[in-house]
Amino acid sequence: MGLFHFFSGKARAAKKPAGVSTSHDSSQPVSLQDIVRMAQAHEPENIYCSRPDGQHLAPEVQRVVGRMLPRYVEGRTNLSAALMLENPSALQQRMQEADVDTLLVFFKFLAIKAGETSDNQTIGVVQQYLISVLRKKLG
Repeated sequence: MGLFHFFSGKARAAKKPAGVSTSHDSSQPVSLQDIVRMAQAHEPENIYCSRPDGQHLAPEVQRVVGRMLPRYVEGRTNLSAALMLENPSALQQRMQEADVDTLLVFFKFLAIKAGETSDNQTIGVVQQYLISVLRKKLG
């Protein structure tokens, strides 16, 4: 089961106010399920918003994605292709420098986008690194 299954309606956690989602008991190791719950509870609830010209990334998500993946252009660039063109060390550096809120939104974006494509091996590699960064920051 991929990470994107956690973001389907069946596995959604109860909504919490923004800010609460990043709290964690540091005496316990951070699990993948902890990260998924924090990302689910984090705003925006959905990575997409509807506009008259169709569905687009929510403004906060677009800001985070633009910061993490400057080459990704919504609607024109395949996410896997954008990740493959990205300089891995630069992306890793941006993740390490980002705050937890930014990383949770990026995690949610990657998980949902992975569920929309069958070509998600590259997305999975980035998710694994992102999970390790979140574990360090929350641990």
